[in-house]
Amino acid sequence: MMARLTLQGNSKVGRLIGTALASLLAAALALLFWLPAHPRQRAEAFLRDLQSLEVGEATFEQAQQLAQRHAGSVPRRAPQCTADRCEFDFFFENRLLSCLHLSPTTVLGATIKVQDGRVWYVGVSLTSGHEEQGCAASVTEWVPPFAGEPAFRVSNREDGTGRPWKTIIKLTPEASATDRQHAYSFNLKCLDKIGGCKDAREVLPAVWPNAEGHR
Repeated sequence: MMARLTLQGNSKVGRLIGTALASLLAAALALLFWLPAHPRQRAEAFLRDLQSLEVGEATFEQAQQLAQRHAGSVPRRAPQCTADRCEFDFFFENRLLSCLHLSPTTVLGATIKVQDGRVWYVGVSLTSGHEEQGCAASVTEWVPPFAGEPAFRVSNREDGTGRPWKTIIKLTPEASATDRQHAYSFNLKCLDKIGGCKDAREVLPAVWPNAEGHR
């Protein structure tokens, strides 16, 4: 009788341990899938808000509100951040995948510059890996100091093999809504892609008519 009770007790303990281990494994797997995607989700939300700022029209208060909604912004290069002069930095990185050596370091970075109460400059870049060994795309939207600046300009850089490793876009407030949409259509899947993105066409496909996935 005692032996039977002992066996039943051991069986219940074993089932409880098995259930607990299964729950822990499920939680670990869920966390493993969620954590790499988290920087991308934050970056997507940030870009949506950033595109609502009209360079040359958006106010210091609007830039502050955007900074408050997105953690990681840091006023810099000025003793005091005021409406007269201020800069905000934003930084989203695939830290987990990079630490696990499953992907090169990939970062979406952005800077908003305010002067005399207005946003006059926005710069955004998505980089994966290091310089020509990796790939990148950058967008600069600004109020030019001189007339005649092209509203939308694209240039590309290639490595020694002819692989396009960097795309550079410059915009002014006169750029069309379509050009602006294309300029900010970064492929943020690069932030949670195993192995990372391979060239500039993958980082910013909308400005590459022949790039895979272009529509």
